[in-house]
Amino acid sequence: AQKLGLVAAPAPRLTKDDWRHAAERSRQRMDSNNDCAICREPFQAEDQVILSCSHVFHKSCMASLERHAQDKACCPLCRTKDYEKRLFEEGRRRWEALCALKLQAVWRGHGGRKYHQHLLDTVVPTDPAKRRDFFARRVGRFTERLLSTLDAERDDDIQDLFEEANRALALSREVFGHVAGAGGAPSQAFRSDELRAADEL
Repeated sequence: AQKLGLVAAPAPRLTKDDWRHAAERSRQRMDSNNDCAICREPFQAEDQVILSCSHVFHKSCMASLERHAQDKACCPLCRTKDYEKRLFEEGRRRWEALCALKLQAVWRGHGGRKYHQHLLDTVVPTDPAKRRDFFARRVGRFTERLLSTLDAERDDDIQDLFEEANRALALSREVFGHVAGAGGAPSQAFRSDELRAADEL
């Protein structure tokens, strides 16, 4: 039918140069920097497709549109029918570059703040008011370290006290256990030995 002219022949498939020109037109419009025209969400790292008319959409959005429109599917922007499409990586590359730029900015900011704090902690200012604040901060940090050390030692002393109390309680239970087993008061020698052991603790 096409040879007889009864049915129009389909348009020839796009060449590599045609796809390159379509991609260049999309880059000039900065389509990948904008949102997808179907879902109105940024492209980010999701798969994209570029149509032969140079418009760019999410791959999943275009597949859903084609599934519902069936034979009537066309470009949502320019209404071009019988389009071709292929994967397009421009949006993913732009998103990766933006993420890398943000990470570098965060790291540089962290390094700059750390270096600035190091200068504040080590370099003595020439201004009298700032000099007074500098030494006040140093004395405050020294006081905090001293108090934390004293707190640690105090915790150790309290722990030793609790252990000594536990040993004394165990000894008392042993003494009263002997008393209960003998049916009466412990002997004077036994009592003297236990008291001497308690004194040694």
